[in-house]
Amino acid sequence: NEINYNSSDDYNSDDWVELINSGETEIDISNWILKDDDNSHGYTIPDETVIQPSNYLVLAKDVNLFSSSHPNIDNVIGPFDFSLSGGGDQVRIFDNTGILIGSVQYDDIHPWPVEPDGNGPTLELINPTLDNFLSESWAASTDNGTPGAQNSTYYNLSSDLKSIIPEKIHLYPSYPNPFNPITTISFDIPNTVVGKMNASSLHIFNIRGQRVETLLNETIKPGKHNIQWHPKNISSGVYFLQFKYGEKVITQKITFMK
Repeated sequence: NEINYNSSDDYNSDDWVELINSGETEIDISNWILKDDDNSHGYTIPDETVIQPSNYLVLAKDVNLFSSSHPNIDNVIGPFDFSLSGGGDQVRIFDNTGILIGSVQYDDIHPWPVEPDGNGPTLELINPTLDNFLSESWAASTDNGTPGAQNSTYYNLSSDLKSIIPEKIHLYPSYPNPFNPITTISFDIPNTVVGKMNASSLHIFNIRGQRVETLLNETIKPGKHNIQWHPKNISSGVYFLQFKYGEKVITQKITFMK
């Protein structure tokens, strides 16, 4: 619901992530895991951690530093021993069985809000029911954020906000292409396909047809999604993206240059 990934020099609360229970029943999140884009990084939420309906919980990298900046916020736990990148990163929450519950891949360049990148504001979800993969669903907070409380940028849903859900499947041209070291792959998932959500996958193949990497293989929410590919230990050359959603398969050529 809110992310502080790059504090300002004069208001340094270090990195933190705010969760919200927007439902009508309490949620036991004991042993759920917070991760960034590195699977070796993980913070396991302690036993007997429960979020009540319409309540919040802050996960702080440095609880003492957070509390010195936000002394009136007591619904905070931590610490976690990794940092969220100021140059764009993922924030992922897995339940105690390893199932991905929610994720966002934010960036510090347009179309994402740029103010949270070291200028003081945080990154706030404008409504917890919106798809948090969409940059349009996020805004820069006023002042230094609202941990443990309703976001300063909160909007009531309207037909205009709901219109950001795509009407059809689409894979956008990766940008940049050719690229080095990172390219962004964007695609649209519509609200329904044959009346249900389907598993999505995004694989990378070399020119021999060998799969070299899997970037996505899960069921995800409708909306516009962005995934960054940062190849490691592969050669320069032409590769093929294969995007699948249900029975739909889209292929795109991409060039990696070292």
